[in-house]
Amino acid sequence: MNIKHSSFCQGVGYTTTLHPSGVQGYNLQQIGQIVETACSPAIATVMCRVVVPECNSENDNQLKPCRALCEKVKTDCESALRAKRLYWPTKLRCDTLPESNCIFELS
Repeated sequence: MNIKHSSFCQGVGYTTTLHPSGVQGYNLQQIGQIVETACSPAIATVMCRVVVPECNSENDNQLKPCRALCEKVKTDCESALRAKRLYWPTKLRCDTLPESNCIFELS
């Protein structure tokens, strides 16, 4: 099944992305299932901005979630994901995200 849009990312504040089918290495179905757990108020922000990032040529970092937000969401979601037999994507490493000029607030 070829999904051309990520309905689970609607409502995160942007409508255009460089990767309409998601960034290589991520399973959009799995990401959708993770977002649908609503295990953290910012789960959609973190997943969507990493997996289907906003299209903007100005400053890429300002569009990424902050490392601290990612770590908080990952911690908040661990038990909920485990309960549903889901796993945090191994490619989504919080330590690779920026510490400043990034998104920290919950959208």
